[in-house]
Amino acid sequence: MQIGLIWVAVTGGRIGAAGHAGDGWIGVGCWRAPAGVREHQTVQLHPIMYVEDQYAERAFYELFGFQRVYEGEEFPGFLAIGHGEAIIGLQRASPGQPAYSQGLRWQFELGSADQVDEIIATCRTHGLEHEVVIERGGDRFARRLVTVTSPCGVTVWFEGADETDAAGG
Repeated sequence: MQIGLIWVAVTGGRIGAAGHAGDGWIGVGCWRAPAGVREHQTVQLHPIMYVEDQYAERAFYELFGFQRVYEGEEFPGFLAIGHGEAIIGLQRASPGQPAYSQGLRWQFELGSADQVDEIIATCRTHGLEHEVVIERGGDRFARRLVTVTSPCGVTVWFEGADETDAAGG
């Protein structure tokens, strides 16, 4: 399974973000770099989700091939999971950091139609409610998207590859 990754790069006094989308990398924004940020510095975006039960959330993502990256005494209750180069932190919610619920589409890019089928099979095997949506762009593309609700109530999207030929387009 291929997971899209967001990169942030600093060059020419500006910060640009890019993400993997389909067949290549695309830029998704550019803004002035803060003073003191070195030129040509590249960093990965590692989001941290505040959730009600980080252990249940980790088990959920493991169903879809994520691996345990971190769990240690230095930061009790903080977990990190990864898939390829994509890493997500999971932290127990608190009054100061309430549980994530909306405002971001949590979507992972898959590399093939077979991987979409694997996601659907995983949901069925583990009794996870899911929905399959077909997104069409005229006769140019047809993609299946699978939505699954995680233990903390986040809708997780898995976007399949273009299946235009398989869809008869």
